[in-house]
Amino acid sequence: MSKSPDKSRRPRAVYASGGVQSVEVGMRVLRSLADLGGEESLGKIAEHVGMPSAKAHRYLASLTRAGFVERSHNNNRYMLGGMALRIGLVALSRVDVIAAAHVELAELRDSVDASLLLAVWGTNGPTIVRWLEPARPVTVNVRVGSNMPLLRSATGQVFAALLPQSMTHSLIKADLNEIKKLQGKAPTLHEAKEALKTVRKRGLGHTAGGVLPGVLALAAPIYDHDNELAAVVTALGPAGHFDDSLTGPTARALLASSRRLSERMGSTIYSAGSDDRKHSARAVQPFA
Repeated sequence: MSKSPDKSRRPRAVYASGGVQSVEVGMRVLRSLADLGGEESLGKIAEHVGMPSAKAHRYLASLTRAGFVERSHNNNRYMLGGMALRIGLVALSRVDVIAAAHVELAELRDSVDASLLLAVWGTNGPTIVRWLEPARPVTVNVRVGSNMPLLRSATGQVFAALLPQSMTHSLIKADLNEIKKLQGKAPTLHEAKEALKTVRKRGLGHTAGGVLPGVLALAAPIYDHDNELAAVVTALGPAGHFDDSLTGPTARALLASSRRLSERMGSTIYSAGSDDRKHSARAVQPFA
């Protein structure tokens, strides 16, 4: 009589979902090394991943043999290896912010029930490259290809706050002149720069009818793998129907979406303990 297989003796590395558990644990170790800056001691890696040092050492030894990790003989620390770099570069080469944002923005639009735009920096400043309408669209005179001003639009505020001044200075001055023409007075250049510091600190742009009368807008940054500004996502809608509270549900959803897109682009700016993290979900004051 043949014996039925002893399922209890099945290799523990293979489990119900069809995955290989040891590979997943190894990837956790590798990800921890990346989260710690790409070079760290065995003890710190083990502490970060939450396992005994002896166990972490075994996984690191396997990752080293595979080329994903290297060991420094000078200070006995582990660092990301050439194979990790190769895979990372291949992945980054396939990431495009417009393509990466496609599904995320559609979900955000449905979540907040507002118009959305995605803008990148072009030769004439912030340029709209995606426009998504909700079930109840807002009537505006901007579309894909339109350029947004740096101070009168929430989109432009984020670009002006985060890009080098050498790229934005002339456009800021031009917008100040336009504000003076339209309103009879304008903030000084110093006042504009102080307001942009607030945008930079808090990670949200906000306008109420700055470019589009009766239209409210909130904007948040999307970062790339160098933690540089790659694009800006903006939600907008008519006064009375759009929630432009700077700590409200729309702002929170927008910030969460921009964070996910940044991480999809390879940014570490929102990682715990990142030296580059300078933004939060707190309120940002409009210019006027």
